[in-house]
Amino acid sequence: MKLAFPCTYSDEHGAESALLFNDGETLSMTLRDVDFSGSDFDDLRPEPGCSPRALQKFTFHSGALCACTLSLEMPITVSVRGEVRTRPLHAHLILGKARASGSGLEDERLRLAITLEGKRYTTSGKFGWFDDELEELSGLLPAHIFLKICHGCALSHYPAAGYGLFGGLICFKRHKELARTAAHKSPEYWQLFEEPVDSWVQETFVCGEFEREGGG
Repeated sequence: MKLAFPCTYSDEHGAESALLFNDGETLSMTLRDVDFSGSDFDDLRPEPGCSPRALQKFTFHSGALCACTLSLEMPITVSVRGEVRTRPLHAHLILGKARASGSGLEDERLRLAITLEGKRYTTSGKFGWFDDELEELSGLLPAHIFLKICHGCALSHYPAAGYGLFGGLICFKRHKELARTAAHKSPEYWQLFEEPVDSWVQETFVCGEFEREGGG
C-alpha cells in the first residue's frame, strides 16, 4: 500500500509543499516538475530522462539530493494505555552540502517529534538516522505509552555491517525464538544472520506479528 506524507522541501531556491509517497520500499516525490525516488531520504535521485535544465534547480551529491531540508509528517502506530492509535510523527531532516573532499555531506541531522495526550515530545537532533532518534524519542515517553513500530519490535534487527538513515531493519518473524534472544553481536545474533532474510522493513512500519522489545 502506498502512503502519502505531507512534506515541505526547501533549499537555496525557496520552499514548497509536496507529497512524499512511500510504498514500504521506495520513497518518491515530485519537486519543480522533476520526479525523484529512492530507498532512503538521503538517496532521492531524479528519474531517468530529466532535462539538464530542470536539474539545475537542485544540488546533488553522488546523484542524490543534498543542500536541502525536508520536513514531513508520517503516520505511525502508538499504544497509549493499551489502546492502539495512529498519530503523525514529525520529521525534520537537514541534508547539507557535499564535503569538498567528496566524502559525504557536511551536515546530516534529523529531529523527530510527536504529540500525545496534549504533550509534545521532541528529540535532540544529535543523530543523523532514525535508529538513534527513535530510541531517544521512546525514552522520552511515559511508561504507559510506546511506539508500536518495527523499530521497537523484538523480531527485527539491524545488520552488523551497518545501515543508512532509514529503512535498514531486517524482519526475522519466521525465526521468532532466535530473534527474541539475539542481542547485538551475540552468538544468537550471528546465528540469526545465517538464516535467510525474511524482509527488509522501514522503522516506522508495523505488522500483525509485532512483539514489543523487552516485553510488556
